[in-house]
Amino acid sequence: MIATPIPQQAGLGRLVREIRAEADRARATPAPELTFTLWRRFADTGDRLAYERAYFERRRRLAALFLAAHLDGRPDPALDDLLWSVCDERTWVLPAHESQDRPGEAFVDLFAAETGHTLAEAAVLLDGLADPRVLARVREEVDRRVLRPLYADPAPMWWESARHNWPAVCAGAAGMAALALGSPHLPALLPRLRGAMEAFLSGAGRDGACLEGPDYWTYGFGYFTYFAEALCEHTGENLLDDPHVREMAAYPARIDLGDGARPAFADAHGEGGYPLGLLCRLSGRLGVPLPVRTGEPSFHDDPCYRWAHLSRTRTCRTPRSWWPGRTAPPSPPRAGTTTSRTTTSTSATSCCAGTGGRCSTTSARPSTPATTSARAATRCPTPRRNGTPSR
Repeated sequence: MIATPIPQQAGLGRLVREIRAEADRARATPAPELTFTLWRRFADTGDRLAYERAYFERRRRLAALFLAAHLDGRPDPALDDLLWSVCDERTWVLPAHESQDRPGEAFVDLFAAETGHTLAEAAVLLDGLADPRVLARVREEVDRRVLRPLYADPAPMWWESARHNWPAVCAGAAGMAALALGSPHLPALLPRLRGAMEAFLSGAGRDGACLEGPDYWTYGFGYFTYFAEALCEHTGENLLDDPHVREMAAYPARIDLGDGARPAFADAHGEGGYPLGLLCRLSGRLGVPLPVRTGEPSFHDDPCYRWAHLSRTRTCRTPRSWWPGRTAPPSPPRAGTTTSRTTTSTSATSCCAGTGGRCSTTSARPSTPATTSARAATRCPTPRRNGTPSR
């Protein structure tokens, strides 16, 4: 497979410019090393930031180089080197997250799972752009560090029964990695991942409220949504078609105070936005109301530079899957004909059309009560059962 450049989409010019500027910086300056001195700081002094600053700078560079290569359809030796270097890292788990009862390679934390997801999609999307020896190693490391601890060891990790963002992020990112790579261990993995997602959903109120605040709604529910869409495309199973999920999807609009303000509680800031790709997908798929977003998306919206948020925003203005060249599954029936008692029906194009990154809900209309089948029994028509994200 040879990559072709992605055409630039309206309203994302700032993001594209910043991606290219960050990629230029990554090529011109050396990436920080994750040294033993940095790693030991948390255990010795309780300082977690010294290691994490270097760690997330490396992920920032990886996201920029990966997105730039995907945008331009050109090989990049700097990206090959950084992918290889990430595979050389002693662990993808943060020191502050290391398990006390599992060896390092037997535990998956938030950022090991996120790294695995990024690299798994790199192994697919960079076919023809990156050196095949690099991509072969990437596949091996994702399996060894993220997937194998979940399919080879039946003992559950502590987060699998937690009722906050961890199960959604860890299971969602690991699941997307397995789906992207077409892992032969999916039959063993999927029941475990579904169980973790059920634990995550149980932590939200019946009204969909996220007790961790809007920033962690973005984190946990974002990864739940990304995984749900990947699962739907590959297997036809539709985790989004559920009354409780619709209530959770409507949460940002319900707490929106206007002009980017929202209640500052739990771990949330009083001002902030949400990934445009996530908002557009929820509007298009579920017809929920959304907070009005003004201004174009930026590469720097997420200080951790998560591939999931950046890549889904980069492709949010196409009426297709998150990955151009792939046909999206047909949307389930909208609110008003299916499940939710409180959501609204919004045109998908009203969210994604126009310029300047503005996401609005001007065509919203109240829904009417209805019912739906359970998540596990709901199917997306015409699934791509053995596909992977495409260019």
